[in-house]
Amino acid sequence: MKIRTIVYGLCYLSASLILCQCSEDGETVDSSVRSSSALFGKCDHRTHPDPTNRQCREWTGSGFADADLEVSCDGIVNGIYAEGFCPLGNLVGVCVLNAGKFLETKFYYYSDDWDEASAEESCNKKDLTEVTGNTSSTWLSESQ
Repeated sequence: MKIRTIVYGLCYLSASLILCQCSEDGETVDSSVRSSSALFGKCDHRTHPDPTNRQCREWTGSGFADADLEVSCDGIVNGIYAEGFCPLGNLVGVCVLNAGKFLETKFYYYSDDWDEASAEESCNKKDLTEVTGNTSSTWLSESQ
């Protein structure tokens, strides 16, 4: 009986964590970010020596289907390439570049190095729409 209670508690906790990862529109980070596109690889560079470059990125745009992403990740200091999603633990939010486009990329920001204001500011700096006309960014907050 005690084991069943623990298992149910863990299932409830897991479901709660997924449901509580909300964006500004009330969508969960999981449903709004992870189900919106394919995943071609990730580069975890949370140990980069420059704190302003400590994120985990997912390459999700179809333009990355034939790219050598392991080589791209090797070009990032302390970047570790892997298949699969970036972790959600300690997540502050996600910056989606070029949402739904050919070179869509997602940057995950974590509380070890970022607070919400600094992460959102970093995301906004990635928005080059006014400069290039074709690189937009969208911030999805974990706290709302």
